[in-house]
Amino acid sequence: MFSITHYEWGRLISMNKTEMKNIIEDTLGNSLTIEQAATLEYIGKLAKEIAWEKSGVYRNAEERATHKKQPLSVAEHMDDLSITLGDKVITVAQDKDTAPAVSTPFGLSDRVTQASLPKDWMIQSLYQFIIDCKGGDTAFATRVQGFINECLDFATIHNDDGSIQKIDASMLPSPAMAVFTEDVVTSHKRQTRSKAKGSTAFNIRLIIEENDLVIPRIPVRNTGFVAVHGIVSPVAPTPTGHPLTPLVDEEDYTPSAPIVTVDKVAVEMGVGLTASDLLQSVMSAEPMTKGDIRKAVCEQIAEPMWVAELDLLVDAGVVVKTTNGGPRSTRYTMAVIA
Repeated sequence: MFSITHYEWGRLISMNKTEMKNIIEDTLGNSLTIEQAATLEYIGKLAKEIAWEKSGVYRNAEERATHKKQPLSVAEHMDDLSITLGDKVITVAQDKDTAPAVSTPFGLSDRVTQASLPKDWMIQSLYQFIIDCKGGDTAFATRVQGFINECLDFATIHNDDGSIQKIDASMLPSPAMAVFTEDVVTSHKRQTRSKAKGSTAFNIRLIIEENDLVIPRIPVRNTGFVAVHGIVSPVAPTPTGHPLTPLVDEEDYTPSAPIVTVDKVAVEMGVGLTASDLLQSVMSAEPMTKGDIRKAVCEQIAEPMWVAELDLLVDAGVVVKTTNGGPRSTRYTMAVIA
């Protein structure tokens, strides 16, 4: 299990699906990539398949009734589960204390499924019989075709943008011999029994916290080109025309992706504002967390740079770092110069 020892801030919110989506978007929306989301989904799907192969149990209707629909498993808490995305850590907690955080029912061993019918072939065959009944004349079949199309058009419900929402079956005329024709159609259906996993019930809330000890591994880059790892390639030009230099010390950094470089001069603002100048301009005598500083810096300088500069200012005594009462109490304040 991955453990975090220090957080800058945290958010603990009781939520339904919509609220959960909103908080993920609000907290991770700017950093969560499509690739990360798709990978999480894929890993979760594989993990669920493995868990059901090893521990899943299926029961029929009689067995489920005998055991009064008791669940296959429950988890009151999910303390052993966390997801780390950059410098954010997502953990799961029980929402209402009247129900377990996660409850998984037994799978169904007697699920009835309808086989997919070759509807195009069936309709073509019916039209062929109509034509045969008329000695090969297609006129009546064409009239039937027109009638059915008119009924479908009449029952079609459109969205405001013109797309089809649905075909409302209640708006279609009923055959006079409804019982007979329904029995005929039903006779064509093919059903089979299969297994199905139960629908897991969730009673959870998300805790999304920030770990100040984690520095983003992929810094913001000021060029649209990333060098192929291990290959010396031409240096991409930047608007300032200055050569590129590594953003981090290569001896202390083991990347899982190519090291991204930025223009060293581009770190300075248009009027010569350095990382140190920017930090001192946004800080005051009021204590600030790193989260507060991050918002004030507002990505004007890549985070690894101002974090490293902040540590230097602390060492130099320009900024005072205080920690009182717990892992989330770290604050930074400009030192008072006599």
